[in-house]
Amino acid sequence: MEFSLIFNKGSKNFKVSYSKIIVRVTKMALTKKQKKYGTSECTIDYTSCKTLIDTFEEWCSKYPNEIWMCQPMGGGELNKVFHTYGEARTEVIKIATYIASLGLEPGSRIALMSKNCSWWILADLAIVMSGHVTVPIYPTLTGGTVEYILEHSGSQLCFVGKLDKNPWNEMKNGLPASLPVVTFPLCPDLDGEAKEKYVAWDSILADTTRTAITPVQRSPEEMATIIYTSGSTGKAKGVMHDFQTMFVTTKGFCDAINVTSHDRYMSYLPLAHGMERWLGECVSLYGGNKVYFADSLATFVQDLNRARPRSLCLSHDSGPSFKRVSS
Repeated sequence: MEFSLIFNKGSKNFKVSYSKIIVRVTKMALTKKQKKYGTSECTIDYTSCKTLIDTFEEWCSKYPNEIWMCQPMGGGELNKVFHTYGEARTEVIKIATYIASLGLEPGSRIALMSKNCSWWILADLAIVMSGHVTVPIYPTLTGGTVEYILEHSGSQLCFVGKLDKNPWNEMKNGLPASLPVVTFPLCPDLDGEAKEKYVAWDSILADTTRTAITPVQRSPEEMATIIYTSGSTGKAKGVMHDFQTMFVTTKGFCDAINVTSHDRYMSYLPLAHGMERWLGECVSLYGGNKVYFADSLATFVQDLNRARPRSLCLSHDSGPSFKRVSS
């Protein structure tokens, strides 16, 4: 099944397929910004790497000034945030240090409720590097399903990020009053009580009173994440994945599609979805490709033009589809 976008120009409508858009924008020349950042070939030594945390640390150590992610912030093309590997690791360690300060039992479940954005990946890394397990939550669930997943997983903390207003107004009903919450820079506007209660990501980064932790060494056999189904056909079901599963599968993806640091990926399907989690996050942690995010559905074509992706994961009736084009 082919997906298309409809454009209006004057009194006429134009229908363009996603695949044609991807090919078109991929063949365009790199912008000056992209020429300056992230176009040199980069490689790491995988010899001692057993988890995706290890490969992330290798990229950060060897290429701290290399651009890794690009996050549009809304309000125009110039309003975007780039994260280098070094900047990303600094934020991850600060958030991991905050999590450690909460005194949670090792291997505690921590929920992650957001649309795709740079902070989704940073929060996931902070969770596992502080010794815990990530529980992603789809960004369009009902309050009842959110409550069920949080209770079923035994989540002790929740990150709330980029969410549309209407889903958030429903989903927040599933957050227990006693559950600590950390909010991303792109989280929805909060009412008075939540604003006072929730802890902002930026306030954690600004706090200089905590001594940075040394990341917890995770073994391949430890649980890394619990991926829940959407719950559309009944109670959401959780699938447990260890670090070895994620590492070996990711290596297979990278070998199959020949990922390099030259590659640019547009992360669009929910990162709470298993396929997007691997292609949008895990592949970049292993292969070093650049990750771009969309601002909104309305800016999708503009976001594609910014990213000029060599690959993209789309959804259709039979499931997700991976698109790979050459630049």
